[in-house]
Amino acid sequence: MILMESNLASIETRLVRLARRMHTPSSRLEETEDGLEFWSQQDGEPFLVRIANIPQLVLSLGKLGVHVKRRFSTEFWDINRFPEGWLRRWAILFNRLCFRLSVPPGLSCGNGLLCEKRSP
Repeated sequence: MILMESNLASIETRLVRLARRMHTPSSRLEETEDGLEFWSQQDGEPFLVRIANIPQLVLSLGKLGVHVKRRFSTEFWDINRFPEGWLRRWAILFNRLCFRLSVPPGLSCGNGLLCEKRSP
């Protein structure tokens, strides 16, 4: 099984939290043991974005008999945060550079977990 999650400890998440302090956010932030939850409305419906506490997720999976064999970066920056144009192209190029340099997943926004269910 492969899980893809946003990473609470990433540089991007830290910048988002800093930006929220500088202006009035449109979403409500809830901090939980499992990570952050951003609650807002989209087209009049509730909308939730979660950013996972990856070490806590690994522990929770272990309690279910799921072993994380490998953790890897899927993207350094979430390119969907950037508008179309040169800024998004820059973010894509930066992501590619991070892959080539093997930037640790702990710094990256997107994390993948390669998991295996242990036999009982």
